[in-house]
Amino acid sequence: MGDSYTVGQTGAVGPNAHAENVSFQQIWQQSAGGLDTAKLAEELATLRDHLRQSANTPEQDESIAEISKARVAATDNDGPRALEHLRKAGKWALSGATAIGTAVAAAAIKAAIGI
Repeated sequence: MGDSYTVGQTGAVGPNAHAENVSFQQIWQQSAGGLDTAKLAEELATLRDHLRQSANTPEQDESIAEISKARVAATDNDGPRALEHLRKAGKWALSGATAIGTAVAAAAIKAAIGI
């Protein structure tokens, strides 16, 4: 018949859908709102240092930059903005967070990328 969509949080869905400058605060409230932003900032600093030692590609450098931006946002107690940056940091950052045992950072990255 027509198009049918089943989605979680989204900014736009369907043919010719378009969204700009969308703030995804709902993810923070539902998935990560219980995270301590001060602890998140601390763990993101640790994660950043770890990832810097193993970065080999421009994409990994970009991921590290997003971790740094997320740390600044967490330091400013801005969880939703931190998640936006962590989503861009991606699965490589999640792998690093899991490897070094930064549980709060790993949980935040999982929430940000929808895992």
